[in-house]
Amino acid sequence: MPVLDTPRLTLRPLTLGDVGALRALLIDPDVRRWMCDGLVLPEATVRGMIQESLAGFRRCGAGLYALHRKEDGAFVGYAGLKPARIRGLELAAAVWPRYWRQGVAREAGEAVIRHAFDGLELPRVLACTDAPNFRSLGAIVRLGFRPLVNTPGAFGVIRWFVRDRPR
Repeated sequence: MPVLDTPRLTLRPLTLGDVGALRALLIDPDVRRWMCDGLVLPEATVRGMIQESLAGFRRCGAGLYALHRKEDGAFVGYAGLKPARIRGLELAAAVWPRYWRQGVAREAGEAVIRHAFDGLELPRVLACTDAPNFRSLGAIVRLGFRPLVNTPGAFGVIRWFVRDRPR
């Protein structure tokens, strides 16, 4: 399973040892406002997410990564590729609010996208967010995605975006 590096982060595949840290992130009120349809996920659900991710790495080389700061090893969030509700793989990410507005999500997203195109040779990567989630919308646009389609979601409209592999 690949480990990805950026100037400030090490991205390593999530393992079952990360269940507690990932669940804590996903149930944080500021994070869950838009993640997981706003639900407080039980530990078993988070464990299942990680097991699905590990299976994805084994099957096709794509899954979810724990993001750790190189500076101090702190867990700052996760990012990676997961099966999309529409056909393809989507970029998924969440970062602790204390790291918002520091470019961490963008740095991790760029590493995942680079791996998707250069390592996995995917033709495209998808991304989505609930229409009112302006932070995610901004991050998706800054990562070079373009609008694709809208679908119904828990908070109204889910906006889907695509980024094609460079030629």
